[in-house]
Amino acid sequence: MSKVRVPQIVQTALENTVGLNTKETNWKVLAEHLNVSEKILRNKISDSIDSNHISLAEAIALVEKSESLEIVEAICEHFDGAFLKNKHSGEIKNAEALKKYTAMMGELGKFSADIEDSLEDGKITPSELKKLHSDFLHLSGALNGMMVFLRDKAAQDEQEAKKLKR
Repeated sequence: MSKVRVPQIVQTALENTVGLNTKETNWKVLAEHLNVSEKILRNKISDSIDSNHISLAEAIALVEKSESLEIVEAICEHFDGAFLKNKHSGEIKNAEALKKYTAMMGELGKFSADIEDSLEDGKITPSELKKLHSDFLHLSGALNGMMVFLRDKAAQDEQEAKKLKR
C-alpha cells in the first residue's frame, strides 16, 4: 500500500518547518520533541518514502515546537481559506477599539473599491477574482480581530465588575 500523499503546498510547508531545503535544519530538536529519531522524522516528512507517515498529532507538535504556522496556513490555503490567528493583547484599552474598528472599515473600503473596479467593465477576470478573494480574507481577518477584541474586552470588564462587587 502506498503512502497517502499530502497536497504539494502542505508538503512544502512540512519541509520548510523542519528546514529540509535550508542550511539550518530543525531535525534534531523536532525529532527529540516528537520522541523519534532524526531518520524516522526524515522518513515521515519525505514525500518519496512510504514506510512512515506523519500523524496529525505530530504535525500539530511540529507547529507548536517550531512556532511556525506555515503548515496550518498551507492546509487552509489548500481549501481556499486562510488561517486567522486570534491575537490576545493582554490588558484591553478602549483606544484599541478605535484602531481595530478603523482597520476593519479600511479593509471594507478596499474590498468595496476593488469590487467596483472589477465590475466596471461588466466582467470579473481571474486576476480580479484573486484580488477580491485576498481582499475578502483581509476583511475577514479584520472582522475577526474586532470580534476577538470585543470578546476580550467584555471578559475584562466582567472581571473588573466582579472585583468592584467584592
